[in-house]
Amino acid sequence: MKATGIAMTMLAAAAIAARPAVAGPPFLERCCACLPGDIDAGTSGAVVLALACATIVTQEQLLEFENQCSDLHGHTDCFAQAGGVATQGADHLNCSAIFDLSGIICPGVGRTAPVPVLDPNMLAGLALFLGGLGAFGVRRRLHR
Repeated sequence: MKATGIAMTMLAAAAIAARPAVAGPPFLERCCACLPGDIDAGTSGAVVLALACATIVTQEQLLEFENQCSDLHGHTDCFAQAGGVATQGADHLNCSAIFDLSGIICPGVGRTAPVPVLDPNMLAGLALFLGGLGAFGVRRRLHR
């Protein structure tokens, strides 16, 4: 019984010692863009094509993004939530809206060239046209 008491005391002491220290303020979610060279999107007023963009939620992600950006010979420009402007909800930033307001175009996001879309009727018409063209070619070869 005495050994059990000592073991319980040791476990309690280990649990108290392993408890993390009180951390500083929470990390605020932010939208980061890797911009080429020494361009600053906020002051230039021009539209800037970013090398990379990301939504950052931890300090580790921020450090990793900054390292990747420096590998691309760029610099990191981040935007945190400011008074609820351009947000989707209480905790999540709408990064595409923030980047639009800042004049930053992220690769593969928004403002891309429109792609022509064919609806099923147009595809059926195209199939009939190509089928008729193929039949015409076969018929022409047979009558040579």
